Amino acid sequence: MLDNPSHHTRDALADAASTGPHPRTPPLAASTDDGRAWLTDPGAPHHVLATLRDAGWGVAEDRSANVYTSSPDACAFVRFTPEHPGGARGPLWEVAVDDHRGDDWTQTFDDSTPSELVHAFVTALLTTRRRTESV
Repeated sequence: MLDNPSHHTRDALADAASTGPHPRTPPLAASTDDGRAWLTDPGAPHHVLATLRDAGWGVAEDRSANVYTSSPDACAFVRFTPEHPGGARGPLWEVAVDDHRGDDWTQTFDDSTPSELVHAFVTALLTTRRRTESV
């Protein structure tokens, strides 16, 4: 029996968000009348990529500055692709899981998504595990 994965993901995202933005990358924000500042800029990818490196993920960069990462078990991938082949337009970030059992998924983020949000998503991916129990 599987745990409710959405519950764990929400908790991990909340934990990641509560730690605030990575200190090496200050966010750009838009202020509102009530003093709230919303993240509005894609920012720099460095804190996302550093988190993956620190978790033991393999990291490779191509000549166009695209970065490809993979988990130690080669079941999860994060791609940062600011330069698409042939100038084609595509997602800036792609996060994918292929568990080799048919439970694959992909999430993409475009160039308007703040990198702090991508960082929170990746942190949730790294810290959330499904537990399986025998019935």
